[in-house]
Amino acid sequence: MATKQLRRAGAVALALGTATALAACSGQVSVGEGGDADATLIYDLGLEMTTLDPASTFDVSASTVNSQIYEQLVDYDPESGEIVGELADSWEMNDDATEYRFTLRDDVTFESGGTLGSKDVVFALDRLKNLQGPPAYLMDGLTVTADGDEVVVISSEVPKPELPAMLANENFSVYDSEAVQEHGAVSDETAATADEAGDIFFSESFGSGPYSLAGYEPNAQVELAASENWRGDAPDFSKVLVRNSRSIQQQILNIQNGGSDLTNSLSSPQVSELDESKVNVVSQPLPQVIYLALTNSGGPTVNDDFRKAVALGLDYDGLLEMAGDGARQATGVIPTVLEGSIPEGEGLTRDVEAAKAALAASGVGDQTLSISFGSDYAVGGQDMGLFAQKIQSDLEEIGMNVELDGAPTQVSRTANQEGKVQAALWPFPPDYADASQFLIHSPGGLLAERAHWSADQAPDIAALADTAQRVVDRDERAEAYETWARAIRDTNRFIAVVEVPQNLVSSKRVGNLNMDVTGQTSLDTLTLEQ
Repeated sequence: MATKQLRRAGAVALALGTATALAACSGQVSVGEGGDADATLIYDLGLEMTTLDPASTFDVSASTVNSQIYEQLVDYDPESGEIVGELADSWEMNDDATEYRFTLRDDVTFESGGTLGSKDVVFALDRLKNLQGPPAYLMDGLTVTADGDEVVVISSEVPKPELPAMLANENFSVYDSEAVQEHGAVSDETAATADEAGDIFFSESFGSGPYSLAGYEPNAQVELAASENWRGDAPDFSKVLVRNSRSIQQQILNIQNGGSDLTNSLSSPQVSELDESKVNVVSQPLPQVIYLALTNSGGPTVNDDFRKAVALGLDYDGLLEMAGDGARQATGVIPTVLEGSIPEGEGLTRDVEAAKAALAASGVGDQTLSISFGSDYAVGGQDMGLFAQKIQSDLEEIGMNVELDGAPTQVSRTANQEGKVQAALWPFPPDYADASQFLIHSPGGLLAERAHWSADQAPDIAALADTAQRVVDRDERAEAYETWARAIRDTNRFIAVVEVPQNLVSSKRVGNLNMDVTGQTSLDTLTLEQ
């Protein structure tokens, strides 16, 4: 299970939701240097990074920074939602999606001075695999080779129609192989022990993106400067200061009083309280679902009728209202912004009387349901504890006994990973935006194993997952994943609750706000409004 014919594939369209503008771009806020050539964009963001090495990063803040410095073979067009060539000029795949041939651009110069060639792609992807860091699994079953200086071939042991979406992940960033080798980078099978280049990415840039790394202060800030080697238009903001800002209240003050230009940490309810005359906002659901997982290891959640009572007892409309503008009711474990999901509008509906009847039929209605969640965990700025309290209230209304087991994220997550919780309230943020990532919920998949739900307990659903993984045709693939998602939903083992949006908020002097399906923003295309 999963844990972003030769035919031209210059752009692969996805069924993605587009960002919705909540406030028009106009006016001016006196931040930084204003309209001169040294305009600085101040970006408030919670920094959690322990590395800026693209082959090792596994947190959102590092990906946010690296997405401005480095490029991949492909990326998302934030306007169309299509996967388009970035370092690749074009690509082809064979009939069974086991081989892709990427033809590289011939106008790419790295910040460190080298020019792009197939050797750089092969080195970066081999290093991603062989460093054996958290994102190394993305390379499982993949082999990368060069066919001359301008063509890269990626081969897979199994059909991989999701490969373009995978390659848009920042871990697949390409960098100047000769330059990083001078600092001890190694890409072969010895990389896990022999590579010594990790820390150099904190002080130097080896990418081909619109910005380069100009400074880094641990737990404080990252400074970016417009790259002199960027082949595109020069950014309106020649400098970007990404500041570590963990106080939401301070972020709210900053974005309204001219102390910052950009943040993406505010929830929809918080955004609704902002002064629209001072900010611009775009909002879109992220490709993740907040779900309630019910264990199969013992207690009332083993009972089919008890799980049915939970599913029918939730006030989905109320949870959606709590999530605020831009949120969507989740229809299943695959987010509605992705192909293969159960269509928007076909989510579960609350039925209090039917829920009470199912609880009575279960024979275990007097037993207590304990819901575990990260008490300090937030999704799209939303406190997970608020959702937990709402769910508790909903289920108590149908006569269920519910206790909340909130704990610090690390404690709660560890207990969930070890399969020690009865009910787990969490989101699953995918590493790339494709339906295949969500097979982690299938019986025998990683999340299902935590709930003690094995493939041999639901062989028909496991078979549907296997089928979906092998389908290459786009329409047939979407149908196969939707069929699987409906089968998962019918078990009530993973109850999809809500899809929370990400809000990108800027000062009035920033225009052309954009987010791709993963929530990443192209800072170089932001405009300085006069």
